[in-house]
Parts: sequence; structure tokens; C-alpha cells
Amino acid sequence: MNAIAFFDVDHTLFDGYSGYHATRILVEKKIVQYRHLLAALFYRAVASYYKGDVYKMYEILLKDLAGRSLEEVMRIGKECFEKDIRPKLFQEGEKAIAEHRNLGHKIYLLSSGPGMVIDHVADFFKVDGARSIGPVVTQGIIQKEVRKPLCYQDGKSIFAQQIAKSCGTDLSECYYYADSIDDLSLMLRVGHPRPVNPDKEIREIAQQNQWPIRYYRQYL
Repeated sequence: MNAIAFFDVDHTLFDGYSGYHATRILVEKKIVQYRHLLAALFYRAVASYYKGDVYKMYEILLKDLAGRSLEEVMRIGKECFEKDIRPKLFQEGEKAIAEHRNLGHKIYLLSSGPGMVIDHVADFFKVDGARSIGPVVTQGIIQKEVRKPLCYQDGKSIFAQQIAKSCGTDLSECYYYADSIDDLSLMLRVGHPRPVNPDKEIREIAQQNQWPIRYYRQYL
């Protein structure tokens, strides 16, 4: 079977929270209202405890994005990527992707960050595909509804299973690079979990299970 290497993005390939930067530029351009930003940040803060709050966070932001063209938002996402994301991509992450590519592995990004920037990260690393969080789009126009399943916690496992099946492989043959306890569901399903810059909870679980831990520090 051909292996797949799945990579989280925030704090794994990128030193930061991509959703923060994407939202900030939308506020700066007066597309997203500041009060909606504050509300979204609150729901993000409690998201680890209540999955539904991630839906709520994106629903709040979509109130201002709905009705705009996907092309416009992706163009803003590209600006955000070049200004805020690309300068803080990890050199070690690029190396890990290259190593898997040299082994003939497929490479996919699985991120709870917004597609308006994650798609540009995928283009930069020239991976085979990416799954992220974004709106339902109809005829190129953004709708108020969040696309489901959500690429978060168990949702990442759903996407990974779908991708593995389409590639004719099994998750037991796959790798997953990620940092957060929110990623535990998929880490327990793949054959090769690879904690990167782990939070306290994932670090303890990794040590208990003797998973190799990596720390990425150098920027490209």
C-alpha cells in the first residue's frame, strides 16, 4: 500500500494561528466587523471544550462574508499568506514533506484553519491536496452556511479515511504530523503519529505511547 503523510498547519507547518491572520486582514479591509471578530475569538477560545463553538465561530464570520465572491476572498487570502503566513513557515516542515515525497508518499494538509489561506499553503508546498474549513459556495458566491463535515477533531479523521480509501490505502500505513490535543482522534488512527511542537496533553500522551516528538523552530 502507498502511504499518505497528513500534516496539520497551525503550529505544525506554520508558527501561529492562520485563522487569526485571515480574520485580521478581513477586519482591516472592513469586510468583517470588529464586533464579530471579538465574538469569533471568544468561541475559538472555548472550542476545545465544545466542538459546536467552532461552527459558531465560523457562522459569525460568514455573516459578513456571505454574498461576496470566492475569487475576491481567495485573493485576499493570498495577500494574507504572503504577508503573514509564508514568513513563518517552518523549514523542518518543508524538509519532512520533501522526505515523504521522495519516498513516493502522497501528502495532504488537514487544517481547521480557513481555506482562504490554507489553500495557498497547499500550493506553496505543492502537496496532493488539502482539507480545511470554509463556506458553502454556490456559483462562485459565498453562502452563510459552513461547509460540513468540519475539518476539526473527529472531522479530520473522516477526511483522512476518505482520502486513504480513495488512494487505495489504510490509515495504519499513514503518518500524521500535528501539535494539539484536538488532533488526538486521528493520531490514534494512523500507524505513524508524529507530534510536532506538542501541547502539554499531546506531549504526555506521546511519551506514554513512545511516539517520536519533533520540535520545529527554523523559518524558511
